[in-house]
Formats: sequence, C-alpha cells, structure tokens
Amino acid sequence: MNPPPYEVQIDPAKLLLVGLEDNEGQIHTFVALVCRFLVKRGTDGLPRVAVEIVFDPDDQQPLTVYYCDRARLQRRFAAPSRVKQIRPYRSA
Repeated sequence: MNPPPYEVQIDPAKLLLVGLEDNEGQIHTFVALVCRFLVKRGTDGLPRVAVEIVFDPDDQQPLTVYYCDRARLQRRFAAPSRVKQIRPYRSA
C-alpha cells in the first residue's frame, strides 16, 4: 500500500545531525531531512548566503522509517557561521 501523496518518507539512515549556534552562544542540535546553502535576502535587501534546515519537530530521535505530513515539517535559516556541525544522524 502506498502512502498518501502529501506525506514524506523519513528514513533515519538518510538524516543529518545539524548543530546551530544561537545569539547567546548555545548550540541547538536538529535531526534534519535537508541542510543546504542558498541565497536569501537580508534585512537590508541585499542577497546573502544562508543555511536552511528542514526538520520534523515532533520526532527528533527517529529509530525506524516513518511517514510525516509535509505541513508538520519546519524550516530554519541561519548564517553559515552559525553552523557548528553537520554529520550523518546514524553516527550520533
């Protein structure tokens, strides 16, 4: 049986562990489906390089493959200097 088309299959073997530093210097770790560099406009209107991560906030310790509704996924953007680690989730 195929899952509904609005769901995303999340496989722990394909996830990334991403550490982002906040303004206070604390590192927050996310289990991310996507981590990519992109161009985003800054508050001054000029293009800047940013890092985007996409993650499921409801399951940050997946053990098996599961399906997630796309509406549940969240996106975060950060300056590249805020990224403190990127590694495969399974090596955690």
